Amino acid sequence: FGTDAKWERIVFNLPQSPPMPKARNQIQRHRALLRDFCASAASVLGDDGQLWITLLAGQGGTSRDPVQRSLGNHWQLQYEAAAAGLLVTDVIPQDLDALFNAGYIPTGRGYRGSN
Repeated sequence: FGTDAKWERIVFNLPQSPPMPKARNQIQRHRALLRDFCASAASVLGDDGQLWITLLAGQGGTSRDPVQRSLGNHWQLQYEAAAAGLLVTDVIPQDLDALFNAGYIPTGRGYRGSN
């Protein structure tokens, strides 16, 4: 693809930072993962490029998130994206069962489908 390649869309499905044994609050690690990923993606997105990140309900912390959590209990997507010069423009509920039926295999904790 070359170092000058620009992408129209980058998709990151259900990101998880690897757990640290005995760590009490993993949320800081998830925020750092989002922040670093957004910064990396921003450097290779085209002018009208889009970054799609699939999170579980409540993880993003946006006002349109279907599950609202307290400020300290979500990944603060809009702040982490803004740190990379990106803007969250939409939040869309997704059919995660369809993702799993298409062959997606989760490797972390969290959503395992509705079955």
